[in-house]
Amino acid sequence: MTSVSFVHCVDTEGPLYENPIARIERVQEITGIELLESPSLDLINRLQRGDIDLHGKEKAVQNLLSSHRSNVNSNWQEVDDMLTELATAEFREQYSDSEGRSWVFSWFCLDHIDYVDNPRRRDIGYHNIFDYYVDYCTTHDYNDGIYLHFHPMSRYREAHRCATSYSQSPHLYETFCRRIIDRNWFPSAFRAGFQAERPDSHLFLEQWVPFDFTNMSVDDWDKLEQQSDFRLGRSGNWKGAPTSWEPYHPHIDDHRKSGDCRRWIARCLNVMNRIAPITQAEIQKAFHSAATTGQPQIVGFCGHDFRDLRKEVEHVNEMILQSASDFPGTKYYFDNASQAFHRYLTFFETPPEPPNLDVNYILDEGDFPRIEVRLTKGSVFGPQPFLAIRSPAKIYYHDNFDNFLDEKIWHYAFSPDSIDIEDVSEIGVGCADHWGNTSVVSLSRDQSEKIMFYKK
Repeated sequence: MTSVSFVHCVDTEGPLYENPIARIERVQEITGIELLESPSLDLINRLQRGDIDLHGKEKAVQNLLSSHRSNVNSNWQEVDDMLTELATAEFREQYSDSEGRSWVFSWFCLDHIDYVDNPRRRDIGYHNIFDYYVDYCTTHDYNDGIYLHFHPMSRYREAHRCATSYSQSPHLYETFCRRIIDRNWFPSAFRAGFQAERPDSHLFLEQWVPFDFTNMSVDDWDKLEQQSDFRLGRSGNWKGAPTSWEPYHPHIDDHRKSGDCRRWIARCLNVMNRIAPITQAEIQKAFHSAATTGQPQIVGFCGHDFRDLRKEVEHVNEMILQSASDFPGTKYYFDNASQAFHRYLTFFETPPEPPNLDVNYILDEGDFPRIEVRLTKGSVFGPQPFLAIRSPAKIYYHDNFDNFLDEKIWHYAFSPDSIDIEDVSEIGVGCADHWGNTSVVSLSRDQSEKIMFYKK
Protein backbone atom coordinates (compact mmCIF):
# COMPACT_ATOMS: atom_id res chain seq x y z
CA MET A 1 0.00 0.00 0.00
CA THR A 2 1.52 3.33 -1.06
CA SER A 3 1.42 6.24 1.38
CA VAL A 4 1.76 9.99 1.84
CA SER A 5 2.80 11.52 5.18
CA PHE A 6 1.49 15.00 5.93
CA VAL A 7 3.61 16.97 8.41
CA HIS A 8 2.24 20.24 9.78
CA CYS A 9 5.42 22.09 10.71
CA VAL A 10 4.92 25.11 12.97
CA ASP A 11 7.65 27.71 13.34
CA THR A 12 7.02 28.07 17.04
CA GLU A 13 8.07 31.58 18.02
CA GLY A 14 5.53 32.67 20.61
CA PRO A 15 3.38 35.82 20.40
CA LEU A 16 3.99 38.56 17.85
CA TYR A 17 2.76 42.10 18.45
CA GLU A 18 2.32 44.30 15.39
CA ASN A 19 0.83 47.81 15.55
CA PRO A 20 -0.30 49.76 12.44
CA ILE A 21 3.09 51.50 12.11
CA ALA A 22 4.95 48.20 12.05
CA ARG A 23 2.45 46.66 9.65
CA ILE A 24 2.73 49.51 7.16
CA GLU A 25 6.53 49.50 7.45
CA ARG A 26 6.57 45.79 6.63
CA VAL A 27 4.37 46.30 3.56
CA GLN A 28 6.53 49.15 2.28
CA GLU A 29 9.74 47.21 2.85
CA ILE A 30 8.54 44.14 0.98
CA THR A 31 6.74 45.80 -1.93
CA GLY A 32 8.79 48.98 -2.34
CA ILE A 33 5.71 51.23 -2.33
CA GLU A 34 5.75 54.63 -0.63
CA LEU A 35 2.76 55.80 1.36
CA LEU A 36 2.57 59.47 2.25
CA GLU A 37 -0.19 59.03 4.83
CA SER A 38 0.62 58.30 8.46
CA PRO A 39 0.03 54.65 9.42
CA SER A 40 -3.44 54.02 10.84
CA LEU A 41 -6.09 51.34 10.98
CA ASP A 42 -8.10 53.32 8.44
CA LEU A 43 -5.17 53.28 6.00
CA ILE A 44 -4.76 49.53 6.49
CA ASN A 45 -8.48 48.96 5.86
CA ARG A 46 -8.35 50.93 2.60
CA LEU A 47 -5.27 49.02 1.47
CA GLN A 48 -7.04 45.75 2.26
CA ARG A 49 -9.99 46.82 0.10
CA GLY A 50 -7.69 47.95 -2.73
CA ASP A 51 -9.02 51.52 -2.58
CA ILE A 52 -5.60 53.19 -2.97
CA ASP A 53 -3.81 53.46 -6.32
CA LEU A 54 -0.47 51.65 -5.92
CA HIS A 55 0.49 51.55 -9.59
CA GLY A 56 -0.25 47.88 -10.12
CA LYS A 57 0.78 46.61 -6.67
CA GLU A 58 -2.71 46.67 -5.15
CA LYS A 59 -3.17 42.88 -5.19
CA ALA A 60 0.28 42.24 -3.76
CA VAL A 61 -0.49 44.55 -0.84
CA GLN A 62 -3.92 43.00 -0.33
CA ASN A 63 -2.22 39.62 -0.19
CA LEU A 64 0.21 40.88 2.46
CA LEU A 65 -2.62 42.38 4.50
CA SER A 66 -5.01 39.44 4.26
CA SER A 67 -6.92 38.75 7.44
CA HIS A 68 -4.95 35.55 8.11
CA ARG A 69 -1.60 37.34 7.93
CA SER A 70 -2.76 40.48 9.73
CA ASN A 71 -4.64 39.03 12.67
CA VAL A 72 -1.85 37.70 14.86
CA ASN A 73 -1.69 36.32 18.39
CA SER A 74 -0.07 39.30 20.07
CA ASN A 75 0.31 37.89 23.61
CA TRP A 76 0.55 34.54 25.37
CA GLN A 77 -3.11 34.61 26.37
CA GLU A 78 -4.16 34.73 22.73
CA VAL A 79 -1.73 31.94 21.86
CA ASP A 80 -3.03 29.91 24.79
CA ASP A 81 -6.67 30.42 23.75
CA MET A 82 -5.89 29.06 20.29
CA LEU A 83 -3.87 26.13 21.60
CA THR A 84 -6.59 25.23 24.08
CA GLU A 85 -9.03 24.74 21.22
CA LEU A 86 -6.42 22.86 19.19
CA ALA A 87 -6.04 20.43 22.08
CA THR A 88 -9.71 19.48 22.30
CA ALA A 89 -10.83 16.10 21.02
CA GLU A 90 -13.62 17.89 19.19
CA PHE A 91 -11.08 19.80 17.09
CA ARG A 92 -8.42 17.14 16.56
CA GLU A 93 -10.71 14.24 15.81
CA GLN A 94 -12.74 16.00 13.15
CA TYR A 95 -9.58 15.66 11.03
CA SER A 96 -8.48 12.05 10.66
CA ASP A 97 -6.11 10.18 8.34
CA SER A 98 -6.55 6.84 6.60
CA GLU A 99 -6.18 4.97 9.88
CA GLY A 100 -8.47 7.28 11.87
CA ARG A 101 -5.61 9.05 13.67
CA SER A 102 -6.20 12.70 14.51
CA TRP A 103 -4.30 15.77 13.34
CA VAL A 104 -0.68 16.15 14.49
CA PHE A 105 1.55 19.21 14.86
CA SER A 106 5.33 19.41 14.76
CA TRP A 107 6.44 22.33 16.94
CA PHE A 108 9.82 23.72 15.81
CA CYS A 109 10.70 25.84 18.85
CA LEU A 110 12.78 29.03 18.76
CA ASP A 111 14.71 30.89 21.47
CA HIS A 112 14.77 34.69 21.14
CA ILE A 113 18.14 35.64 22.64
CA ASP A 114 20.22 38.78 23.34
CA TYR A 115 18.21 41.28 21.31
CA VAL A 116 18.42 44.96 22.16
CA ASP A 117 15.45 46.10 20.04
CA ASN A 118 12.18 44.23 20.44
CA PRO A 119 9.31 46.20 18.83
CA ARG A 120 7.22 43.07 18.21
CA ARG A 121 7.38 42.14 21.90
CA ARG A 122 8.99 38.76 21.40
CA ASP A 123 9.38 36.53 24.45
CA ILE A 124 13.11 36.82 25.15
CA GLY A 125 14.95 34.03 26.97
CA TYR A 126 16.28 30.51 26.70
CA HIS A 127 13.69 27.71 27.01
CA ASN A 128 10.70 30.06 27.37
CA ILE A 129 8.93 28.86 24.25
CA PHE A 130 10.39 25.35 24.36
CA ASP A 131 9.16 24.73 27.92
CA TYR A 132 5.69 26.01 27.10
CA TYR A 133 5.27 23.55 24.24
CA VAL A 134 6.87 20.62 26.02
CA ASP A 135 4.29 21.12 28.76
CA TYR A 136 1.55 21.45 26.13
CA CYS A 137 2.54 18.18 24.42
CA THR A 138 2.90 16.37 27.74
CA THR A 139 -0.52 17.52 28.89
CA HIS A 140 -2.27 16.76 25.59
CA ASP A 141 -1.21 13.41 24.16
CA TYR A 142 -1.80 13.75 20.42
CA ASN A 143 1.61 12.54 19.23
CA ASP A 144 2.83 16.08 18.50
CA GLY A 145 6.60 16.46 18.18
CA ILE A 146 9.07 19.03 19.52
CA TYR A 147 11.93 20.08 17.25
CA LEU A 148 14.37 22.96 16.64
CA HIS A 149 13.90 26.29 14.88
CA PHE A 150 16.61 28.95 14.70
CA HIS A 151 16.95 32.63 13.75
CA PRO A 152 20.51 33.89 13.17
CA MET A 153 21.24 37.16 14.95
CA SER A 154 20.58 40.31 12.91
CA ARG A 155 23.46 42.76 12.66
CA TYR A 156 21.63 45.35 14.76
CA ARG A 157 20.23 42.77 17.21
CA GLU A 158 16.61 43.47 16.27
CA ALA A 159 14.24 40.72 17.38
CA HIS A 160 11.90 41.11 14.40
CA ARG A 161 14.65 40.47 11.85
CA CYS A 162 16.53 37.33 10.84
CA ALA A 163 20.02 37.22 9.33
CA THR A 164 21.63 34.22 7.61
CA SER A 165 25.00 33.74 9.36
CA TYR A 166 25.08 30.84 11.80
CA SER A 167 28.84 31.21 12.35
CA GLN A 168 28.25 34.73 13.73
CA SER A 169 25.42 33.63 16.01
CA PRO A 170 26.98 32.16 19.17
CA HIS A 171 23.59 31.59 20.76
CA LEU A 172 23.16 28.67 18.31
CA TYR A 173 25.75 26.64 20.21
CA GLU A 174 24.48 27.84 23.56
CA THR A 175 20.96 26.75 22.61
CA PHE A 176 22.25 23.24 21.95
CA CYS A 177 24.26 23.25 25.18
CA ARG A 178 21.31 24.40 27.26
CA ARG A 179 18.91 21.90 25.68
CA ILE A 180 21.31 19.08 26.53
CA ILE A 181 22.32 20.12 30.07
CA ASP A 182 19.18 21.89 31.26
CA ARG A 183 16.51 19.83 29.49
CA ASN A 184 18.14 16.49 28.64
CA TRP A 185 17.06 16.96 25.02
CA PHE A 186 18.63 16.80 21.55
CA PRO A 187 16.94 17.65 18.24
CA SER A 188 16.15 15.17 15.49
CA ALA A 189 14.60 17.67 13.07
CA PHE A 190 15.15 21.31 12.17
CA ARG A 191 13.71 24.26 10.28
CA ALA A 192 15.75 27.32 9.35
CA GLY A 193 14.48 30.81 10.18
CA PHE A 194 13.04 32.55 7.10
CA GLN A 195 13.82 29.22 5.39
CA ALA A 196 17.31 30.59 4.71
CA GLU A 197 20.27 28.22 4.62
CA ARG A 198 23.84 29.07 3.65
CA PRO A 199 27.12 27.08 3.58
CA ASP A 200 27.77 27.59 7.31
CA SER A 201 24.31 26.40 8.39
CA HIS A 202 24.46 23.57 5.83
CA LEU A 203 27.72 22.27 7.30
CA PHE A 204 26.53 22.76 10.88
CA LEU A 205 23.42 20.67 10.28
CA GLU A 206 25.50 18.00 8.56
CA GLN A 207 27.26 17.36 11.85
CA TRP A 208 24.27 17.09 14.14
CA VAL A 209 20.70 16.97 12.79
CA PRO A 210 19.41 14.22 10.45
CA PHE A 211 16.11 15.73 9.28
CA ASP A 212 15.71 19.18 7.73
CA PHE A 213 12.26 20.49 6.75
CA THR A 214 13.35 23.73 5.05
CA ASN A 215 13.23 23.17 1.26
CA MET A 216 10.50 25.41 -0.16
CA SER A 217 11.45 25.13 -3.82
CA VAL A 218 8.66 25.72 -6.32
CA ASP A 219 8.50 25.33 -10.09
CA ASP A 220 7.82 29.04 -10.70
CA TRP A 221 10.69 30.39 -8.55
CA ASP A 222 11.37 33.23 -10.99
CA LYS A 223 7.94 34.63 -10.14
CA LEU A 224 8.76 34.41 -6.45
CA GLU A 225 11.98 36.39 -6.99
CA GLN A 226 9.95 39.37 -8.17
CA GLN A 227 9.35 40.10 -4.49
CA SER A 228 12.15 42.22 -3.05
CA ASP A 229 12.89 40.08 0.00
CA PHE A 230 13.57 37.06 -2.24
CA ARG A 231 15.31 38.75 -5.15
CA LEU A 232 18.73 37.41 -6.20
CA GLY A 233 18.82 34.76 -3.51
CA ARG A 234 17.96 36.89 -0.51
CA SER A 235 16.27 35.22 2.44
CA GLY A 236 15.24 31.60 1.70
CA ASN A 237 17.01 30.73 -1.55
CA TRP A 238 15.84 27.29 -2.76
CA LYS A 239 15.97 27.99 -6.49
CA GLY A 240 16.79 24.78 -8.33
CA ALA A 241 16.18 22.47 -5.35
CA PRO A 242 14.00 19.38 -5.94
CA THR A 243 10.29 20.09 -6.23
CA SER A 244 9.20 16.49 -5.74
CA TRP A 245 7.83 15.24 -2.42
CA GLU A 246 10.63 12.75 -1.91
CA PRO A 247 13.35 13.94 0.49
CA TYR A 248 16.93 14.08 -0.73
CA HIS A 249 20.51 14.10 0.54
CA PRO A 250 22.18 17.47 -0.27
CA HIS A 251 25.45 18.12 -2.08
CA ILE A 252 28.39 19.22 0.08
CA ASP A 253 28.83 22.50 -1.83
CA ASP A 254 25.16 23.38 -2.40
CA HIS A 255 22.34 22.26 -0.14
CA ARG A 256 19.87 22.74 -3.01
CA LYS A 257 21.44 20.01 -5.13
CA SER A 258 21.24 16.28 -4.54
CA GLY A 259 24.49 14.77 -3.31
CA ASP A 260 26.14 12.46 -0.83
CA CYS A 261 25.71 14.35 2.47
CA ARG A 262 24.21 12.65 5.51
CA ARG A 263 21.06 14.53 6.35
CA TRP A 264 17.72 14.33 4.62
CA ILE A 265 16.07 17.51 3.38
CA ALA A 266 12.29 17.38 3.06
CA ARG A 267 10.20 19.84 1.10
CA CYS A 268 7.97 22.11 3.15
CA LEU A 269 5.72 24.76 1.59
CA ASN A 270 3.83 27.51 3.38
CA VAL A 271 0.15 27.61 4.33
CA MET A 272 -1.99 30.57 3.20
CA ASN A 273 1.15 32.56 2.48
CA ARG A 274 2.40 34.82 -0.29
CA ILE A 275 5.62 32.79 -0.56
CA ALA A 276 5.66 29.22 -1.94
CA PRO A 277 2.14 28.28 -0.78
CA ILE A 278 0.92 24.69 -0.53
CA THR A 279 -1.71 24.19 -3.25
CA GLN A 280 -4.15 21.57 -4.46
CA ALA A 281 -1.85 20.82 -7.38
CA GLU A 282 1.06 20.13 -5.01
CA ILE A 283 -0.98 17.74 -2.88
CA GLN A 284 -2.24 16.05 -6.02
CA LYS A 285 1.38 15.64 -7.11
CA ALA A 286 2.23 13.84 -3.86
CA PHE A 287 -0.61 11.33 -4.20
CA HIS A 288 0.19 10.76 -7.87
CA SER A 289 3.89 10.16 -7.13
CA ALA A 290 3.09 7.70 -4.36
CA ALA A 291 0.68 5.81 -6.60
CA THR A 292 2.99 5.66 -9.62
CA THR A 293 6.38 5.07 -7.95
CA GLY A 294 5.21 3.00 -5.01
CA GLN A 295 7.49 5.01 -2.71
CA PRO A 296 6.32 6.93 0.36
CA GLN A 297 6.06 10.71 0.02
CA ILE A 298 6.54 13.36 2.74
CA VAL A 299 4.48 16.55 2.37
CA GLY A 300 5.62 19.27 4.75
CA PHE A 301 3.64 22.47 5.15
CA CYS A 302 4.44 25.30 7.51
CA GLY A 303 2.74 27.96 9.59
CA HIS A 304 3.46 30.01 12.73
CA ASP A 305 1.97 29.79 16.19
CA PHE A 306 1.32 33.53 16.18
CA ARG A 307 -1.23 32.97 13.38
CA ASP A 308 -4.54 31.12 13.50
CA LEU A 309 -3.55 27.48 13.03
CA ARG A 310 -7.19 26.42 13.06
CA LYS A 311 -7.74 28.02 9.67
CA GLU A 312 -4.58 26.44 8.31
CA VAL A 313 -5.67 22.96 9.38
CA GLU A 314 -9.08 23.38 7.77
CA HIS A 315 -7.53 24.79 4.57
CA VAL A 316 -5.01 21.95 4.10
CA ASN A 317 -7.37 19.17 5.18
CA GLU A 318 -9.91 20.17 2.51
CA MET A 319 -7.22 19.81 -0.16
CA ILE A 320 -6.04 16.46 1.25
CA LEU A 321 -9.56 15.03 1.18
CA GLN A 322 -10.09 16.18 -2.39
CA SER A 323 -6.90 14.52 -3.66
CA ALA A 324 -7.30 11.40 -1.51
CA SER A 325 -10.63 10.67 -3.18
CA ASP A 326 -8.80 10.43 -6.54
CA PHE A 327 -6.33 7.84 -5.18
CA PRO A 328 -8.29 5.30 -3.09
CA GLY A 329 -5.34 2.89 -3.17
CA THR A 330 -2.99 5.35 -1.43
CA LYS A 331 -3.09 5.82 2.31
CA TYR A 332 -2.33 9.16 3.91
CA TYR A 333 -1.05 9.74 7.42
CA PHE A 334 -0.88 12.68 9.81
CA ASP A 335 2.66 12.26 11.16
CA ASN A 336 5.04 14.34 13.20
CA ALA A 337 8.42 15.11 11.60
CA SER A 338 10.22 12.08 13.00
CA GLN A 339 7.40 9.65 12.27
CA ALA A 340 7.23 10.76 8.65
CA PHE A 341 10.88 9.92 8.14
CA HIS A 342 10.55 6.64 10.00
CA ARG A 343 7.75 5.70 7.63
CA TYR A 344 9.83 6.77 4.64
CA LEU A 345 13.06 5.05 5.72
CA THR A 346 11.28 1.81 6.64
CA PHE A 347 10.53 1.42 2.94
CA PHE A 348 14.28 1.13 2.28
CA GLU A 349 15.82 -0.39 5.41
CA THR A 350 15.20 -2.10 8.75
CA PRO A 351 14.92 0.28 11.72
CA PRO A 352 18.28 0.46 13.54
CA GLU A 353 18.95 0.02 17.22
CA PRO A 354 18.77 3.49 18.87
CA PRO A 355 22.08 4.99 20.02
CA ASN A 356 23.25 4.70 23.59
CA LEU A 357 26.09 6.83 24.94
CA ASP A 358 28.11 5.87 27.98
CA VAL A 359 29.99 8.84 29.48
CA ASN A 360 32.57 8.40 32.21
CA TYR A 361 34.76 10.83 34.11
CA ILE A 362 38.35 9.60 34.37
CA LEU A 363 41.14 10.88 36.60
CA ASP A 364 44.45 9.13 35.90
CA GLU A 365 47.53 9.94 37.93
CA GLY A 366 49.89 12.26 36.07
CA ASP A 367 47.34 13.19 33.41
CA PHE A 368 44.64 15.80 32.91
CA PRO A 369 41.11 14.91 34.00
CA ARG A 370 39.02 13.76 31.04
CA ILE A 371 35.76 12.22 29.98
CA GLU A 372 35.47 9.17 27.79
CA VAL A 373 32.38 8.74 25.62
CA ARG A 374 31.58 5.29 24.29
CA LEU A 375 28.83 4.46 21.85
CA THR A 376 27.59 1.15 23.26
CA LYS A 377 24.63 0.71 20.90
CA GLY A 378 23.50 2.06 17.56
CA SER A 379 25.27 4.81 15.64
CA VAL A 380 25.93 8.56 15.74
CA PHE A 381 24.59 10.64 12.85
CA GLY A 382 27.67 12.84 12.37
CA PRO A 383 31.40 12.50 13.08
CA GLN A 384 31.02 13.04 16.82
CA PRO A 385 28.44 13.63 19.55
CA PHE A 386 27.75 17.20 20.73
CA LEU A 387 29.71 18.22 23.84
CA ALA A 388 28.15 20.76 26.21
CA ILE A 389 29.84 22.24 29.30
CA ARG A 390 28.47 24.53 32.00
CA SER A 391 30.62 26.50 34.43
CA PRO A 392 29.74 27.23 38.08
CA ALA A 393 28.90 30.76 36.88
CA LYS A 394 26.32 29.20 34.50
CA ILE A 395 28.27 30.01 31.36
CA TYR A 396 27.79 27.42 28.62
CA TYR A 397 30.52 26.17 26.29
CA HIS A 398 30.75 23.81 23.35
CA ASP A 399 33.95 22.11 22.24
CA ASN A 400 35.20 19.32 19.97
CA PHE A 401 36.03 15.84 21.12
CA ASP A 402 39.35 14.14 20.49
CA ASN A 403 38.70 11.23 18.15
CA PHE A 404 40.03 7.88 19.30
CA LEU A 405 41.24 5.12 16.94
CA ASP A 406 37.97 3.33 17.57
CA GLU A 407 35.24 5.29 15.76
CA LYS A 408 32.85 4.59 18.65
CA ILE A 409 35.03 6.22 21.33
CA TRP A 410 35.73 9.92 21.96
CA HIS A 411 37.76 11.72 24.66
CA TYR A 412 37.88 15.24 25.99
CA ALA A 413 40.65 16.45 28.32
CA PHE A 414 40.10 19.33 30.77
CA SER A 415 43.35 21.28 30.46
CA PRO A 416 44.59 24.89 30.13
CA ASP A 417 44.25 24.44 26.36
CA SER A 418 40.53 23.75 26.68
CA ILE A 419 38.95 24.50 30.05
CA ASP A 420 40.22 23.78 33.55
CA ILE A 421 38.19 21.24 35.46
CA GLU A 422 37.71 23.76 38.29
CA ASP A 423 35.65 25.84 35.84
CA VAL A 424 33.24 22.99 35.11
CA SER A 425 30.09 22.17 37.06
CA GLU A 426 28.15 20.09 34.51
CA ILE A 427 28.92 18.15 31.36
CA GLY A 428 26.40 17.00 28.76
CA VAL A 429 26.75 14.85 25.66
CA GLY A 430 24.02 14.44 23.06
CA CYS A 431 23.52 12.93 19.63
CA ALA A 432 21.01 11.69 17.10
CA ASP A 433 21.34 8.79 14.69
CA HIS A 434 20.34 8.82 11.02
CA TRP A 435 16.80 7.73 11.99
CA GLY A 436 16.32 10.62 14.40
CA ASN A 437 16.66 8.52 17.55
CA THR A 438 18.46 10.55 20.22
CA SER A 439 20.62 9.95 23.27
CA VAL A 440 21.61 12.43 25.99
CA VAL A 441 23.85 11.86 29.03
CA SER A 442 24.78 14.47 31.64
CA LEU A 443 27.34 14.47 34.44
CA SER A 444 27.03 16.78 37.42
CA ARG A 445 29.73 17.72 39.91
CA ASP A 446 29.27 16.50 43.44
CA GLN A 447 29.65 19.68 45.48
CA SER A 448 31.34 17.77 48.29
CA GLU A 449 34.02 16.52 45.89
CA LYS A 450 36.12 19.03 44.01
CA ILE A 451 36.74 17.06 40.85
CA MET A 452 34.31 14.16 40.82
CA PHE A 453 31.34 13.98 38.45
CA TYR A 454 28.35 11.68 38.55
CA LYS A 455 25.55 10.88 36.12
CA LYS A 456 22.56 13.11 36.79
